[in-house]
Amino acid sequence: MAGMVKTVTEQIYNEIRHAIMTQEIPAGEKLTVKMLHEMYGVSSSPIREALTKLKDDGLIEYKPNVGMSVIVMTAKDVDEIFDLMAEMDVIAMRFAMNKGNGEEMISAMRENLEKISGDPSEKDGDEWIRLSDDFHLLMYDYADNSRLTIAARKIRAQMTIFSNAYERIEENQEDIAREHGRVLDALEKGDVDEASSILRAHLMSSKARALQVFQGAH
Repeated sequence: MAGMVKTVTEQIYNEIRHAIMTQEIPAGEKLTVKMLHEMYGVSSSPIREALTKLKDDGLIEYKPNVGMSVIVMTAKDVDEIFDLMAEMDVIAMRFAMNKGNGEEMISAMRENLEKISGDPSEKDGDEWIRLSDDFHLLMYDYADNSRLTIAARKIRAQMTIFSNAYERIEENQEDIAREHGRVLDALEKGDVDEASSILRAHLMSSKARALQVFQGAH
């Protein structure tokens, strides 16, 4: 029974999370157990557990006398999120290299890049976005530092609200794949400093795209 509840919770968590990321459930939307029960047709227990996880992710917030709602972010939030994520990605990449995991990480990143390169119109949007995220997440996998991964999880979840919008544009997909390739080329040359500079520049380009999304929504 416990395994079944966990499976339902994970399913509902993933569905609500995707709805927030795609703004099917928009910023500021109040979330009630009754509303989500009507949307997904499951009991209150897995819904409450899913909401707790989403709160831990920083995607929803609780306010006394109001309840749960999807987070609302400002331009300053966008600026802080991408600046911090750039530094955390660099730290993860350097940890992986310093721990002797660089060769395996680079190989995995090359395989990832081969999957997202090519004609974007031939790829499913959700799958492309997942692969693009995986390019960065590989750095955390090979950094092998659970505290760094936990610290990055919440920030990355908030960032994905914006990247999920701009990464569906084919022109942006081509630019992002090219930027990923430049990071990887520098790593393959053994120049971690250059790779760090390129990675930071890549996240600043992403921040500019995210601010366009934010301004368009306001």
